[in-house]
Amino acid sequence: MHQLRTVEQLGYLVWCGARHDAGVVGLRVIIQSATHEPRHLDSRIEEFFTTVPEMLSTMGADEFATYRRALLDLKLQKDKTLRQETSRYWSEIPHGTLDFERAQKDAEARAPIALPRPLHDLFMTS
Repeated sequence: MHQLRTVEQLGYLVWCGARHDAGVVGLRVIIQSATHEPRHLDSRIEEFFTTVPEMLSTMGADEFATYRRALLDLKLQKDKTLRQETSRYWSEIPHGTLDFERAQKDAEARAPIALPRPLHDLFMTS
């Protein structure tokens, strides 16, 4: 996303994240831009995704560990407000999953991942 937001300066908001819809998990990218048409933004997103396998295959273990640590810190961050806590609860209720400790479980599942190579392989076979 650094490439799209900072290097190419496509928009003032560039974000990506997981999307869970009707039991299907996907990846969504959102770019808000006052200077580029949606068709151009879509083409840049698609081009960016073609660079991901090489980026993952050349990433060193230390760099990967830095990204992993940042993700774990984000997942394990305590709710700071009542609004954050209730939002966490209400994000589970409509789906009927009621897994109110999802972030903790996600962090525990991701903690052992040590090498970027398996991610490259996963990306290439999807």
